[in-house]
Amino acid sequence: TSGAYESEVYSFTTASEKEFKAVYMTDIHITADSEENPDSVFQTSMNLNNALEDAFARENDISVLLSAGDQASDGLESEYKGLSISPLLKSISVATTIGNHDRKGVEYKTYTNLPNEYEEAKISSYVGDNYWFVKGDVLFLVADTNNASGEDHAAFVEKAVNANPDVKWKVLMAHHDLYSGRIPHRESENGLLRMIWGPIADEFAIDLVLLGHSHYYTVSNVLYNSKTVSPVENHATVTDPAGTIYMVSGSLNRPRNEEDMGLSENIGIAYLTQEKIYNIIDFKDDSITVKSYTLESNEMFASYTVEKTSKDGGHPDKITAFYQPIVRFIGTIYAFFNNI
Repeated sequence: TSGAYESEVYSFTTASEKEFKAVYMTDIHITADSEENPDSVFQTSMNLNNALEDAFARENDISVLLSAGDQASDGLESEYKGLSISPLLKSISVATTIGNHDRKGVEYKTYTNLPNEYEEAKISSYVGDNYWFVKGDVLFLVADTNNASGEDHAAFVEKAVNANPDVKWKVLMAHHDLYSGRIPHRESENGLLRMIWGPIADEFAIDLVLLGHSHYYTVSNVLYNSKTVSPVENHATVTDPAGTIYMVSGSLNRPRNEEDMGLSENIGIAYLTQEKIYNIIDFKDDSITVKSYTLESNEMFASYTVEKTSKDGGHPDKITAFYQPIVRFIGTIYAFFNNI
């Protein structure tokens, strides 16, 4: 109720204790471009709404949107208004992470309400920090990879994992593509982030990492110590993987099809397309299944399933390399000067 105005009554349904479905997108890029296209906010917001409608038509019990950064193009208030306008977002939770474009303004923090933020960070972003939440039997670790502070990231993951010792699955969501996209001018930043996040994923037995930034679809093989330990093939099932799978979805509003970008030798599945991509993830007690769709063709083009027969699955005993404290310290110093 606002003054004399009363809205309609909206409702939502909570997911079951152990099983739920999510829609995962990245680089949604709601765009306010008043000079080139005055209707850009409307058009890009409609693309988001259409993708959500398509996803809900397939699975009407989706309960959360996972968005891996760059929700907006310039961090503007009008862009975040466009992001939140779809009626479908009134009935599900929304978890976002900070993309490099979200940091172009300060409105991201205004439009998010983050649980369990890591307030002890030595280096903090002006738009938000790392946070975690548990849904079903999944611990979601949401990280700001614009911030290279390795000491803070490692401490955040350790604190969140220790606070939730009984969860079966651990999923990390961040923005920057760590392993698949070899775009030359981005490789220096991604190289440092790989050195920070790869060992964190190994040490804390992360099952799945959801990323963005490169704007094209890739799914890594199972990686441990930055090396392939088992392949991931399209429409295949991986049981008790001894490492982590890193996934990058294509951009919803800025799809890219540049054949000359090059792919890492670690990739298991790669799909370059100019079509808009969204993914439906089915979280169950003993498995995570990812199904990927293009909005224009209305078809599933890729899928894979990860199974675990126990809480630890096939993850090796955690090993922290002797040089990791040095790498994390260097990242923290870099983040300090980068923030300045």
